[in-house]
Amino acid sequence: MYLDIEEKLIDKINDRISIPDSMMAIQLNRLTLQPIVENAIQHAMREDDDSLTIEVVGYAEDNTAVIEIRDNGVGIPRQKASAFNNDQTISAEGHGIGLMNVNRRIKLRFGEQYGLYLVEKDTPGAIVQIRIPMLPPRSENLLGLPADII
Repeated sequence: MYLDIEEKLIDKINDRISIPDSMMAIQLNRLTLQPIVENAIQHAMREDDDSLTIEVVGYAEDNTAVIEIRDNGVGIPRQKASAFNNDQTISAEGHGIGLMNVNRRIKLRFGEQYGLYLVEKDTPGAIVQIRIPMLPPRSENLLGLPADII
């Protein structure tokens, strides 16, 4: 997974993955997790931090699969999260393009009610949710590996 690559480059990253077996074969666009994890690594960690923890947690809400990418970094300002969630704006500096592209691909494939959501919070850290329908499994799993490997 992408975290393995980044861990070799940055020894300060700790990762935790908690995806139920029932979700390992859900239908997820390729390169959905990678840009979100990359954003966490690039933007969440300050130079003076000893470590950064990134968690990938999956759970079901009714017929929706929710995958949360959580970090304990600096967080996303509430106003930026709200702006992204409401109209998918990009900052003048171009921040958010990767997230916006992932969001558009999810919506194109699964419908407007699905996509990326930035959890608005006042505490440090960030939570990015991927919300997709719980569809029957396909031949590769959530990690992009053949489904019979896991």
